[in-house]
Amino acid sequence: MSISVDVPAAGAFEIPLTASSTAADVILLLRERLPDCPWHGNKMLSYGVCQLQCNDSVQAANHSTLVFTNYSEISNKEACSIPDTAERGITREQLVKVVRFISKMADRCCETFGEDHGTKLKFEDFNLYHADYWLIKPATQGYQDKGCSLVEVMAVEAQRPHWFVSHAWIEP
Repeated sequence: MSISVDVPAAGAFEIPLTASSTAADVILLLRERLPDCPWHGNKMLSYGVCQLQCNDSVQAANHSTLVFTNYSEISNKEACSIPDTAERGITREQLVKVVRFISKMADRCCETFGEDHGTKLKFEDFNLYHADYWLIKPATQGYQDKGCSLVEVMAVEAQRPHWFVSHAWIEP
């Protein structure tokens, strides 16, 4: 028994499974097959809107292709702590990294809300709600016990911004 795993920029991999295979097991096998990829950041396996945690069985996805997301591409080797939120500015270069990452991953993500729930996303439709679900939370979870900001994963030290832009976090 095996499962197909889509790895952006590397292709599809057939990964052998046992009855007790977990997401962590599949990620370890991918690591063996992709030794030149960075492996310091968070990683995620998903299918449809389902994001697998490390100890989750991959058996539920046996008729789906899993998608592997490696947040090492946008993460430093270690997250830094920036207690003052006013010093969590994001640089232009970091924004470009985020946009490139999203452009590569968006069509592998699914809509998580409303009547289009479960349908594949397009880069041009990717919004802040999608970024929260598919990028920010998975990339930052587990750091500093309770998680951290995306900038703390990307930066090496505090980054005081020159401008401040805010948004309303209003539920749809």
